[in-house]
Amino acid sequence: MHRRPVALLGLLLACGSDPNDAPTQGCSACGPGLTCESNQCKTPARFLVTSQGGPVVAAMQVWTVVWTGDESVGAQVDTFNKRVLASSYYTDSMSEYGVGAGTAHGVIVLGAPPIAVDDAFYDTTMGQLIGKTSTSGETFGTLGANTVVTFVIPISTIEPIGTSYHTETGVTFPATGGAITIPYIVLRQDPVGFVSDFDYLTWTQSHELTETASDPHPSKDEGWLNSDLDVLGEIADLCNDTRVKLSLGGMTYTLTRVYSAAKAAARLGDPCVPALSIPYENVEMSPLDLTVPKGLNKTATLHLHAYSLGATTAVHWSIYSFDPSYTLTPSSGTIVPGGDIAVVVKRTGTTTQNPTALNLWVTDTATPNATIPNAESFSALTVGN
Repeated sequence: MHRRPVALLGLLLACGSDPNDAPTQGCSACGPGLTCESNQCKTPARFLVTSQGGPVVAAMQVWTVVWTGDESVGAQVDTFNKRVLASSYYTDSMSEYGVGAGTAHGVIVLGAPPIAVDDAFYDTTMGQLIGKTSTSGETFGTLGANTVVTFVIPISTIEPIGTSYHTETGVTFPATGGAITIPYIVLRQDPVGFVSDFDYLTWTQSHELTETASDPHPSKDEGWLNSDLDVLGEIADLCNDTRVKLSLGGMTYTLTRVYSAAKAAARLGDPCVPALSIPYENVEMSPLDLTVPKGLNKTATLHLHAYSLGATTAVHWSIYSFDPSYTLTPSSGTIVPGGDIAVVVKRTGTTTQNPTALNLWVTDTATPNATIPNAESFSALTVGN
């Protein structure tokens, strides 16, 4: 659903061609922690991403909206949108979800920055955009299933959710064939420190573009996601904290990675694309959906299993709960590929998120507190009866 600050299709995507995939024939070369199944080296099971029945944005037409003073950043975002949506990075990552290339349609500049924004604000502002002309000379008004708006929030504006995200309007607008709700992206200009402000902006925007395309109506008609995690299981969230740098249109950008439903189902290697340059190793959690009995101080046991397609040296792991109602013991440590560790999950407060997510980071033992992990995995926590 969003880039947070630190703290099946019958189509196979040439799984054996990726350098970070396990051998597809024969098990003599299986790395530590992998299992031999049907003459293939398999990773542990990972979350599956499936269609929940909602639509996708097959050919995105994205408009960028800024307020006075942010014309320059708006132009940068519009150029970025144009390059990303036309790139093989985007089309290769999104094709299995029924999404193709998209287009950018310029920047619309509104007046003085708002003091604060909320859902009702975006509904009202969306209506005010109709008839306005963008910097590309196009008029916002012919709305349809591919229309998407990015609101670039001024730094001084109060935005209560506190991070970037995507959703759809709560009201409908006239469109060809009836009335529609319009998907939109809220793009904050957050300084995070561990990457440049612009790198974080493009990392975030690419994240929201891919999720908007694959799940444009998360509040009303969900598209592609993992049903155990719901909106926390969208296709960029499951690759949330690893990123790639690619050259698009002659400029190098920091971009999100995207979860491949086909690669996750095949279990031959890293399900996040594009591939990283380092050999793939990770630590998976089991079960993928852990039930903790209802009541304070109740516990359940989560098992960690490390595996590798290359290196056999120890890695550092850290596990985080999206809900502070849970404590995890241990919550970090080292593990070698092929090793297993039991983690006790204890419910110490009244949970407000059910299910909630667990997120595990893998880093080098030399830099255990790195702000960007080498790999990550997810599990879901559910409160039992």
